[in-house]
Amino acid sequence: MKIVLENILPGDATKRFQFQILTDHLKHEEASLVADSYCNSRQPYTDTMLALTKIYGQPHKLAVQCITELMDGPDVRSGDVKALRLFALHVRSLVGVLEQLGRRGHVELQCGSHVSRLLGKLPHDLTVSFKRFIHPMRVAIPTLTDFADCLEYELEVQEDSGKSVSYSKMESSIRNKENRRDSKHVNKTTTVLLGTEKAAETHALASPPALEPPANSHGVIDRRNAYCPYCDNTNHDLNSCDNFKQLNREQKDSWIRSNNRCWHCGRGHQASKCTLKASCKMCNRKYLLVLHEVNERAEGKAPATATAENCLVNTASELRYVNRPSYDCKVLLKISKIIIRNGNRTLEAYAVLDDGSQRTLLLHAAAKKLGLKGKAEDLALSTVRQELQLLHGPAVSFTIC
Repeated sequence: MKIVLENILPGDATKRFQFQILTDHLKHEEASLVADSYCNSRQPYTDTMLALTKIYGQPHKLAVQCITELMDGPDVRSGDVKALRLFALHVRSLVGVLEQLGRRGHVELQCGSHVSRLLGKLPHDLTVSFKRFIHPMRVAIPTLTDFADCLEYELEVQEDSGKSVSYSKMESSIRNKENRRDSKHVNKTTTVLLGTEKAAETHALASPPALEPPANSHGVIDRRNAYCPYCDNTNHDLNSCDNFKQLNREQKDSWIRSNNRCWHCGRGHQASKCTLKASCKMCNRKYLLVLHEVNERAEGKAPATATAENCLVNTASELRYVNRPSYDCKVLLKISKIIIRNGNRTLEAYAVLDDGSQRTLLLHAAAKKLGLKGKAEDLALSTVRQELQLLHGPAVSFTIC
């Protein structure tokens, strides 16, 4: 504001006229009170401007205010060119303000603590790039000017490298399909934790399954939509990947667990949400042939005594517990009293509602009392740790109220 007033006010204007223009542009209440205190001065404009400069125009205060605004903003993530550009513009604006303040602004520009604070907003790779940038300069304490120059140089490099990278239309289409499929699963509604009806028999609560690329009888995805999640390219599928075939069973298992991959097709979704249509030609189960030995070990974890007549309860071979927190807390489960009906038989029970469940489980004792019988089914139970447990039991139908 000071620079603007010095440029637009006529040189032959009186101090009273200049003071009037100044007060018209003061919107802050404290600044207006400062101007009122000098309204009867012989040089009201000059005295008011000196007072305002002393309160609001100190170089270190301006620098601290600008840095505070930068520190309160979001951190710059690696590869986020848009956020890096905005951050670089703010730093260059800070340097420009300090350069206009003369000698006092020059002192703030040479302050190395400002650079250290602003480096905390950058990811590790950009911090290393800054140190590599100033190393040839032999600068002991980098300045804000050096920091602004480095950001502009890094921004230019990232934008140029971003333009040179191009993806094929086929790969982009496949990635978009996977993103849309994953986003649909995030918003998927769930059923109550009480019974074992199949997903096809559920009502409007369940969302329709996402479509998978077509596959042939050997479990090989159509070449037109081929995609290998291990090599991350569209030249072949996972069944035909020579690199993946060279891995042993432990290495395949470790890759699936560490990258949160699907146990059936190796893609980036949960096994419970996989809609793969192809079957393994060795065991005729719904997963790729190359993943047979991994899923065969998962099936081996189920108890040997489990039969098709057992209910979907207490069939896991191991239990896992979360460490108790040090503070006193309670976990509250949503429970609703219900009546289960199967023909003329009824049973009063309690349902535990689980927002994260996609199937309904019924205790064996309740199914036996109601005389429920159904077709044997193996249920793949996926936990929050993306581990697969196979449960054996029948799928039954009933009504509740």
